Amino acid sequence: MINSKNYVDKAEAVINELRKPDERGKTQILTTSQIRKQLAMTAELSTLAEKETNDTLNDELQSRIEYLRVQFVYQAGREPQVKSFVEKAKILEILKDINGNREKFLVFCKYMEALVAYRKFYVKEDK
Repeated sequence: MINSKNYVDKAEAVINELRKPDERGKTQILTTSQIRKQLAMTAELSTLAEKETNDTLNDELQSRIEYLRVQFVYQAGREPQVKSFVEKAKILEILKDINGNREKFLVFCKYMEALVAYRKFYVKEDK
């Protein structure tokens, strides 16, 4: 899984993997708009989690993280590039592993930011 020491390297590796052409010569890189909603939701929850003083997130925040997981599943079901992104980045597994742990969730939020940053860095324009 990801941790505070490796999330940047893992994000770069995921984006590089998605940029590789498949057997048909197409990449699985997703567009910025395909992850904008999840990133916005993640950022909103990150702000709330940063205000928490306990190591364990409150029930409402844990419920919203579960809903975030549902949103990733829904978007992955709609778009093959999003599905590839979610699978290669292990988003669902990481969200399950959070299990109310504030630190794990904050690292996930940073990981999401790193994924978006590397996507923007390596892919100059959307198709």
